[in-house]
Amino acid sequence: MCDGITHVALHLLAIALLDTLDESVGEVMEALHEENMLDNTIVVFSSDNGGSPFGPFSTRSYNWPLRGAKLSLWEGGNRVPAFVWSPLLNKKRRVYKQLMHITDWLPTLYRAAGGYPDKLGGHLDGIDMWRHLSLDLPSPRTEMLYNIDPVEKTAALRDRNHKIVLGHQRTDSMTVGIRQPEIHGHMTISMS
Repeated sequence: MCDGITHVALHLLAIALLDTLDESVGEVMEALHEENMLDNTIVVFSSDNGGSPFGPFSTRSYNWPLRGAKLSLWEGGNRVPAFVWSPLLNKKRRVYKQLMHITDWLPTLYRAAGGYPDKLGGHLDGIDMWRHLSLDLPSPRTEMLYNIDPVEKTAALRDRNHKIVLGHQRTDSMTVGIRQPEIHGHMTISMS
């Protein structure tokens, strides 16, 4: 509860906010249509982390069947749904279940807009995914660094379908390292 507001009330508020957001996106799409701008539009809807089932502002948003939540390195804290709408996509109306990182959006959208990501200068952590998203091709990304947190002393690295997680994860009290720290030294290897 937060200042006398029940979890049910917070959940209903979250639903109302999502409904308002949905209507707002619809209004933007309608305005783009009325101005004949949809042919050259890319709409990306994404998030930066999984839901937060705990804490003062929780809406009880569980990430099942994924383990973990916001602030954890498990998939429930990091894997999020997203959608891309654009007439520029070659294959439409499908689910793309390939590995992609939030840093991939910059080079991907830059390419989609006609730019060449290698001309951006400097080193980019992101990978241009436009061709792969557009044609439904396998992701060129095979590894992903989730985070290195020197304060919490946690880190996670994924290579294809395997992930190594170091440190105690707040939202998961059953990690191998916590059950048997003398053997595993707070390290868990999981299948993603």
